[in-house]
Amino acid sequence: MTWRRFCTALFIAVATVALAASPEALGSDAEKVLPSASPASTADHSTFEILKNTFDTGREVTKACLSCHNQAAKQVHASTHWTWEVANGKTGHLLGKKNVINNMLISVSANGPYCARCHISNEWNGEDFDFTAEDQVDCLTCHDTTGTYALKRNHFLRAKCSACHVTFDKSLARDVVRKPVFNELAQKVGKPSIATCGSCHFESDGGDGVKHGDLDTSLLTAKRDLDVHMAKDGFDLTCITCHKTERHLTRGSYYVPKAKDTRGVDVVGGSRATCESCHGQAPHPETANQKLNDHVDRIACQTCHIPALARGGVPTKTYWDWSTAGQLGDDGKEFVELNDKGRAVNSTQRGIGRWAENLTPEYVWFNGKVEHLGLGDTVDPENVVLLNVLGGSPDDPDRASGRSRPCAVNSPSTRQTRPWSPPACMEKPLIPSGKHSIEKNPSPPR
Repeated sequence: MTWRRFCTALFIAVATVALAASPEALGSDAEKVLPSASPASTADHSTFEILKNTFDTGREVTKACLSCHNQAAKQVHASTHWTWEVANGKTGHLLGKKNVINNMLISVSANGPYCARCHISNEWNGEDFDFTAEDQVDCLTCHDTTGTYALKRNHFLRAKCSACHVTFDKSLARDVVRKPVFNELAQKVGKPSIATCGSCHFESDGGDGVKHGDLDTSLLTAKRDLDVHMAKDGFDLTCITCHKTERHLTRGSYYVPKAKDTRGVDVVGGSRATCESCHGQAPHPETANQKLNDHVDRIACQTCHIPALARGGVPTKTYWDWSTAGQLGDDGKEFVELNDKGRAVNSTQRGIGRWAENLTPEYVWFNGKVEHLGLGDTVDPENVVLLNVLGGSPDDPDRASGRSRPCAVNSPSTRQTRPWSPPACMEKPLIPSGKHSIEKNPSPPR
């Protein structure tokens, strides 16, 4: 080794030690000092003359952004947030929102205009949309810091009110559909926050916390006992602290999950989208019962550390019977029946629904392989159809690697009775000419 290489290696080693906490203080190979929140921007966008112009559309704002960030749109176009497609190398399936059957609104093909409100584009409104157009990337969706754009955007895209709201005050419609003041928003852009991520991920498929029992607006004001990572009195992290983003590509995939991260601590160079990437393979300190670290080999962190779902005061949906939609009240008119939390338990628009809080997860063995039901797949209408099946059992041959293990389910098992198209095949369009039970099997842990 040359002297120069030795010095370089020494510098890297010292820097690495400086970044890491003391193993004696943290226990084993765990790193409990998590990355700090993202630093403030190095640019004051309110001083840029081009952003002081009057913009009539989001596309005009994007063109202004691209005048400096001229590679941004190309990077976004390569992301799953844009394509809504991802290939699972383990199963060979082409997955993503475009291709799978979901547990709430069936599929993008059946509800395109509504689903498109959460796409990071300016005007995706049909099959003729140009996915190669750089000015169609909506920069404000992720980079608004005012907290006002998402609501305006969802409404000026002119989705039907009933797409989200079972009940709503029509007198407020005029204000929410009013066009945003784009130049004011453009001058206040910044890094994505919990609120900007949540504007889609908290409100997906019909409202706050409806689809995911672990993603809802309670995270915006979470205390330590709800989420120690995001709580202001905890580590005060954001979504992108762990779902690290480089060149607009976000780490951590729902469709290509890991049963176990065998790399361990890799806070700097890794994805951070697993517990092990920050906490290591032996996360419990030496002062604790060492049997706890023995469990890590076969039991997912979430099994113990997520004891319940929908714990923040926001109910999540656990059952939806589409076959009961369309019924009228005794007076022959449409009706809505709400529970004490304002959630619709029966309505003409959506049929019967059930909700739950502090929901005990289901526990399954998981080896990292998931099979998703897609458009065109044949189903048996006489039996329960699983939308996504987690692979794994205690007797898996790769037991020694620890990749097959019990894990806590992070999203509720949503059961549904929904329409299907004969022959018994999930295809486009879905015709409500019959019904069968759909069960959303537990999702792998995030």
